[in-house]
Amino acid sequence: MADDKAEERAAGEERRSAEESGAEPRREPEAEPRRDSEVKEPEAEPRREPEAEPRREPEAEPRREPEAEPRREQQGAGEDRAAGEQGGPRPEIELPAVASKSGPQKGGAARTRKSRAERRAAREAVAGRDCPIVVDATNHVAGRLASNVAKLLLGGNRVSIVNCERIMISGTRSSIVGEYREFLEIASILHPKHGPFHPRRPDTIISRMIRGMLPREKPSGRAALRRLRAYIGAPRELGAYRRVRFERAMIKRAPSGYTTMESLGDAVGWTR
Repeated sequence: MADDKAEERAAGEERRSAEESGAEPRREPEAEPRRDSEVKEPEAEPRREPEAEPRREPEAEPRREPEAEPRREQQGAGEDRAAGEQGGPRPEIELPAVASKSGPQKGGAARTRKSRAERRAAREAVAGRDCPIVVDATNHVAGRLASNVAKLLLGGNRVSIVNCERIMISGTRSSIVGEYREFLEIASILHPKHGPFHPRRPDTIISRMIRGMLPREKPSGRAALRRLRAYIGAPRELGAYRRVRFERAMIKRAPSGYTTMESLGDAVGWTR
């Protein structure tokens, strides 16, 4: 640094002397700028981090459940153990044949469990036999009789009701006839042929009451209604059958306290 200051000082003196004498000052050659290309510092190589390998999770082995041995084999093993301890021969064990769900096996084992439809068809075949259940409707209360007959019909039985004109309706005659006449006023505004159609005969009145106690919108209710027959009096073809009565549906008072289905039909327009 001292040499540089001395050179500067000498150069300044020369400039002053040159200015005084009128001569041009001495120009020192300009130092060329240092080129970075001449001196290249060694470039630092980027540090390469080692790539982390992906972590591999150990595959979980599927859990194997121990197979349940049939109970007979365990019992047979106990018998074999007991026979071995006693020194006797081991008994042979016969395993039962298992029926598959898809159908009978090759060995000929038939399917034992029946479907719901098959059980229903078998029940209806047994219950819905040709022999009908003949119900004598004499001195029966109308509503109780209708509920009992509806249960028999839903069970798959054929039911025939005789003596429908002798069915009793609880209540005074004037109130029953008045209510039924109000029911008859319900009709179509345009034309009576459009319905609804109101029954006036004793057999059709009790049939309509039983129909209201059946699920007639379903196939089971429609089939049950087709198995019902109602008669005025007792037809000759049903005379050989035993007639049934429902004790809980019988009247509890004197018949004078009830209104018969025959008198109701006469009051609302039954033409014999």
